[in-house]
Amino acid sequence: MEKRILKCIAVDDERSGLKALLERINARNDLHLVWWGTDPTLVVQKIEEHQADLLFVDMQMEKLHGLELIEQLDGKLDIICCSAYDNYGPKLSPYDSIRFYLEKPYDNELFDQAVDRVFEKLEMKKKATNGQLLQRFPKLTDEFGLILPGKENKMKLCFEEMDMFVPKSDSEQVELYSGNKRIVLNMTLSALNKALPPEFFIQVHRDCILSKRNILCLRRGNVLELRGIMGRTEQQVGRTYVKKVKNMFKNERKQFKSDV
Repeated sequence: MEKRILKCIAVDDERSGLKALLERINARNDLHLVWWGTDPTLVVQKIEEHQADLLFVDMQMEKLHGLELIEQLDGKLDIICCSAYDNYGPKLSPYDSIRFYLEKPYDNELFDQAVDRVFEKLEMKKKATNGQLLQRFPKLTDEFGLILPGKENKMKLCFEEMDMFVPKSDSEQVELYSGNKRIVLNMTLSALNKALPPEFFIQVHRDCILSKRNILCLRRGNVLELRGIMGRTEQQVGRTYVKKVKNMFKNERKQFKSDV
Protein backbone atom coordinates (compact mmCIF):
# COMPACT_ATOMS: atom_id res chain seq x y z
CA MET A 1 0.00 0.00 0.00
CA GLU A 2 1.30 3.43 -0.95
CA LYS A 3 2.45 5.45 2.05
CA ARG A 4 0.54 8.60 2.85
CA ILE A 5 2.20 11.94 2.16
CA LEU A 6 1.58 14.61 4.78
CA LYS A 7 0.98 18.21 3.81
CA CYS A 8 3.03 20.29 6.20
CA ILE A 9 3.65 23.90 7.17
CA ALA A 10 6.79 25.33 8.77
CA VAL A 11 7.10 28.62 10.66
CA ASP A 12 10.15 30.17 12.33
CA ASP A 13 10.74 33.91 12.54
CA GLU A 14 14.51 33.41 12.26
CA ARG A 15 15.49 32.80 8.64
CA SER A 16 18.49 30.64 9.54
CA GLY A 17 16.31 28.39 11.69
CA LEU A 18 13.66 28.20 8.98
CA LYS A 19 16.27 27.29 6.36
CA ALA A 20 17.62 24.44 8.50
CA LEU A 21 14.09 23.16 9.08
CA LEU A 22 13.17 23.29 5.39
CA GLU A 23 16.28 21.31 4.45
CA ARG A 24 15.21 18.44 6.69
CA ILE A 25 11.59 18.52 5.56
CA ASN A 26 12.59 18.47 1.89
CA ALA A 27 14.93 15.53 2.53
CA ARG A 28 11.92 13.28 3.22
CA ASN A 29 9.73 11.92 0.44
CA ASP A 30 6.67 11.54 2.70
CA LEU A 31 6.37 15.25 3.53
CA HIS A 32 4.95 17.83 1.13
CA LEU A 33 5.72 21.40 2.15
CA VAL A 34 2.67 23.50 1.24
CA TRP A 35 3.71 26.73 2.98
CA TRP A 36 6.58 28.11 5.01
CA GLY A 37 7.33 31.52 6.43
CA THR A 38 8.58 33.76 9.22
CA ASP A 39 5.22 35.31 10.19
CA PRO A 40 3.30 33.12 12.69
CA THR A 41 0.17 35.28 12.43
CA LEU A 42 -0.45 33.80 8.97
CA VAL A 43 -0.29 30.16 10.05
CA VAL A 44 -3.96 29.58 10.97
CA GLN A 45 -5.07 30.99 7.61
CA LYS A 46 -2.52 28.89 5.70
CA ILE A 47 -3.48 25.69 7.51
CA GLU A 48 -7.12 26.16 6.53
CA GLU A 49 -6.19 27.22 3.00
CA HIS A 50 -3.99 24.19 2.34
CA GLN A 51 -5.74 21.68 4.65
CA ALA A 52 -2.37 20.89 6.22
CA ASP A 53 -1.75 17.72 8.25
CA LEU A 54 1.37 18.70 10.17
CA LEU A 55 2.84 21.90 11.60
CA PHE A 56 6.49 22.53 12.47
CA VAL A 57 6.49 25.54 14.80
CA ASP A 58 9.24 27.49 16.53
CA MET A 59 8.45 28.45 20.10
CA GLN A 60 10.00 31.86 20.71
CA MET A 61 8.64 34.12 17.98
CA GLU A 62 8.20 37.87 18.33
CA LYS A 63 4.80 38.42 16.65
CA LEU A 64 3.10 35.38 18.18
CA HIS A 65 4.60 32.97 20.69
CA GLY A 66 4.55 29.32 19.69
CA LEU A 67 2.48 28.41 22.77
CA GLU A 68 -0.24 30.87 21.79
CA LEU A 69 -0.35 29.43 18.28
CA ILE A 70 -0.50 25.87 19.62
CA GLU A 71 -3.39 26.82 21.90
CA GLN A 72 -5.31 28.14 18.89
CA LEU A 73 -4.63 25.01 16.85
CA ASP A 74 -4.74 22.16 19.40
CA GLY A 75 -6.79 19.31 17.97
CA LYS A 76 -6.80 20.60 14.38
CA LEU A 77 -3.58 18.95 13.20
CA ASP A 78 -0.42 17.26 14.48
CA ILE A 79 2.33 19.56 15.73
CA ILE A 80 6.09 19.21 16.09
CA CYS A 81 7.63 21.93 18.28
CA CYS A 82 11.08 23.36 17.59
CA SER A 83 13.21 25.45 19.93
CA ALA A 84 16.76 26.20 21.01
CA TYR A 85 15.54 25.93 24.61
CA ASP A 86 14.66 22.77 26.51
CA ASN A 87 12.32 24.23 29.14
CA TYR A 88 8.99 23.93 27.33
CA GLY A 89 8.18 20.29 28.09
CA PRO A 90 5.84 20.90 31.08
CA LYS A 91 4.09 23.77 29.29
CA LEU A 92 3.32 21.55 26.30
CA SER A 93 1.89 18.62 28.27
CA PRO A 94 -1.76 19.85 28.24
CA TYR A 95 -1.92 19.78 24.44
CA ASP A 96 -3.08 16.62 22.69
CA SER A 97 -1.66 17.58 19.28
CA ILE A 98 2.03 17.72 20.27
CA ARG A 99 3.90 14.78 18.77
CA PHE A 100 7.54 15.71 19.41
CA TYR A 101 9.76 18.44 20.82
CA LEU A 102 12.85 19.09 18.70
CA GLU A 103 15.77 21.06 20.06
CA LYS A 104 17.95 23.21 17.83
CA PRO A 105 20.34 22.66 16.18
CA TYR A 106 18.41 19.83 14.54
CA ASP A 107 19.67 16.29 14.75
CA ASN A 108 18.80 14.31 11.61
CA GLU A 109 18.03 11.10 13.50
CA LEU A 110 15.76 12.84 16.02
CA PHE A 111 14.03 14.73 13.23
CA ASP A 112 13.22 11.45 11.48
CA GLN A 113 11.99 9.98 14.78
CA ALA A 114 9.67 12.95 15.23
CA VAL A 115 8.11 12.55 11.79
CA ASP A 116 7.88 8.77 12.15
CA ARG A 117 6.00 9.25 15.42
CA VAL A 118 3.41 11.36 13.61
CA PHE A 119 2.84 8.55 11.11
CA GLU A 120 2.63 5.98 13.92
CA LYS A 121 0.00 8.03 15.75
CA LEU A 122 -2.03 8.47 12.57
CA GLU A 123 -1.96 4.73 11.92
CA MET A 124 -3.01 3.96 15.51
CA LYS A 125 -5.92 6.40 15.22
CA LYS A 126 -6.97 4.80 11.96
CA LYS A 127 -7.01 1.34 13.51
CA ALA A 128 -8.80 2.56 16.62
CA THR A 129 -11.58 4.34 14.77
CA ASN A 130 -11.95 2.39 11.53
CA GLY A 131 -15.48 1.04 11.37
CA GLN A 132 -16.07 1.83 15.02
CA LEU A 133 -17.01 5.49 15.06
CA LEU A 134 -19.95 6.11 17.32
CA GLN A 135 -23.27 6.65 15.59
CA ARG A 136 -26.34 8.47 16.84
CA PHE A 137 -29.66 6.69 16.83
CA PRO A 138 -33.17 8.15 17.37
CA LYS A 139 -35.31 6.99 20.27
CA LEU A 140 -39.05 7.18 20.73
CA THR A 141 -38.57 10.11 23.09
CA ASP A 142 -36.76 12.05 20.34
CA GLU A 143 -33.64 11.91 22.46
CA PHE A 144 -30.47 10.65 20.88
CA GLY A 145 -27.88 8.15 21.91
CA LEU A 146 -24.95 6.15 20.62
CA ILE A 147 -24.60 2.73 19.05
CA LEU A 148 -21.63 1.00 20.61
CA PRO A 149 -20.14 -1.80 18.45
CA GLY A 150 -20.20 -5.21 20.13
CA LYS A 151 -19.27 -8.78 19.20
CA GLU A 152 -22.85 -9.93 18.73
CA ASN A 153 -25.44 -7.26 19.36
CA LYS A 154 -24.84 -3.56 19.21
CA MET A 155 -25.39 -1.88 22.55
CA LYS A 156 -27.70 1.11 22.49
CA LEU A 157 -27.01 3.73 25.10
CA CYS A 158 -28.86 7.03 25.36
CA PHE A 159 -27.05 10.19 26.36
CA GLU A 160 -28.82 10.25 29.73
CA GLU A 161 -26.92 7.07 30.63
CA MET A 162 -23.48 8.51 29.89
CA ASP A 163 -21.63 10.22 32.72
CA MET A 164 -17.96 10.61 31.85
CA PHE A 165 -15.31 9.56 29.32
CA VAL A 166 -11.62 9.16 30.20
CA PRO A 167 -8.79 7.69 28.08
CA LYS A 168 -7.14 4.43 29.05
CA SER A 169 -3.39 4.36 29.57
CA ASP A 170 -2.61 3.68 25.90
CA SER A 171 -4.77 6.70 24.87
CA GLU A 172 -6.19 4.81 21.88
CA GLN A 173 -9.12 3.54 23.94
CA VAL A 174 -11.63 5.40 26.08
CA GLU A 175 -13.51 4.28 29.18
CA LEU A 176 -17.15 5.32 29.32
CA TYR A 177 -18.53 5.60 32.84
CA SER A 178 -22.24 4.83 32.85
CA GLY A 179 -23.76 4.55 36.31
CA ASN A 180 -21.64 1.91 38.04
CA LYS A 181 -20.40 0.40 34.76
CA ARG A 182 -17.25 0.92 32.73
CA ILE A 183 -17.42 0.35 28.97
CA VAL A 184 -14.26 0.41 26.82
CA LEU A 185 -14.54 2.13 23.43
CA ASN A 186 -11.94 1.53 20.72
CA MET A 187 -11.38 5.13 19.74
CA THR A 188 -9.42 8.15 20.88
CA LEU A 189 -10.84 10.82 23.17
CA SER A 190 -10.35 13.37 20.39
CA ALA A 191 -12.42 11.34 17.90
CA LEU A 192 -15.08 10.75 20.54
CA ASN A 193 -15.29 14.46 21.35
CA LYS A 194 -16.08 15.18 17.69
CA ALA A 195 -18.86 12.56 17.70
CA LEU A 196 -20.58 13.72 20.88
CA PRO A 197 -23.16 16.54 20.71
CA PRO A 198 -21.86 19.69 22.47
CA GLU A 199 -25.29 20.45 23.89
CA PHE A 200 -24.94 17.40 26.18
CA PHE A 201 -21.19 17.01 26.74
CA ILE A 202 -18.13 19.18 27.33
CA GLN A 203 -14.43 18.38 27.41
CA VAL A 204 -12.99 19.93 30.58
CA HIS A 205 -9.50 18.42 30.55
CA ARG A 206 -7.27 16.68 28.03
CA ASP A 207 -8.20 13.46 29.89
CA CYS A 208 -11.89 14.02 30.59
CA ILE A 209 -15.23 14.62 28.84
CA LEU A 210 -18.21 15.15 31.15
CA SER A 211 -21.96 14.96 30.76
CA LYS A 212 -23.20 18.48 31.52
CA ARG A 213 -26.04 17.12 33.65
CA ASN A 214 -23.49 15.81 36.18
CA ILE A 215 -21.83 19.20 36.71
CA LEU A 216 -23.06 21.01 39.81
CA CYS A 217 -20.87 24.10 40.11
CA LEU A 218 -17.49 25.64 39.40
CA ARG A 219 -15.41 26.33 42.51
CA ARG A 220 -12.37 28.50 43.05
CA GLY A 221 -9.24 27.07 41.52
CA ASN A 222 -11.29 26.00 38.47
CA VAL A 223 -12.52 22.80 40.09
CA LEU A 224 -15.86 21.37 39.00
CA GLU A 225 -18.12 19.83 41.64
CA LEU A 226 -19.85 16.72 40.28
CA ARG A 227 -22.94 14.74 41.25
CA GLY A 228 -20.72 11.74 41.86
CA ILE A 229 -19.40 9.51 39.08
CA MET A 230 -17.88 6.19 40.15
CA GLY A 231 -16.97 7.80 43.46
CA ARG A 232 -15.55 10.95 41.85
CA THR A 233 -17.10 14.18 43.16
CA GLU A 234 -14.81 16.77 41.59
CA GLN A 235 -12.77 17.36 38.45
CA GLN A 236 -9.99 19.86 37.83
CA VAL A 237 -10.52 21.92 34.68
CA GLY A 238 -7.49 21.90 32.38
CA ARG A 239 -5.84 25.24 31.70
CA THR A 240 -6.77 25.29 28.03
CA TYR A 241 -10.43 24.45 28.81
CA VAL A 242 -11.11 27.07 31.50
CA LYS A 243 -12.51 29.68 29.12
CA LYS A 244 -14.87 27.17 27.50
CA VAL A 245 -16.16 25.94 30.87
CA LYS A 246 -16.73 29.47 32.17
CA ASN A 247 -18.60 30.34 28.98
CA MET A 248 -20.81 27.30 29.54
CA PHE A 249 -21.77 28.55 33.00
CA LYS A 250 -22.32 32.04 31.67
CA ASN A 251 -24.39 31.11 28.62
CA GLU A 252 -26.02 27.77 29.40
CA ARG A 253 -25.94 27.05 33.10
CA LYS A 254 -27.04 30.24 34.83
CA GLN A 255 -29.03 28.20 37.32
CA PHE A 256 -25.79 26.66 38.62
CA LYS A 257 -23.47 28.25 41.12
CA SER A 258 -20.03 29.53 40.20
CA ASP A 259 -17.53 30.73 42.81
CA VAL A 260 -15.00 32.09 40.31
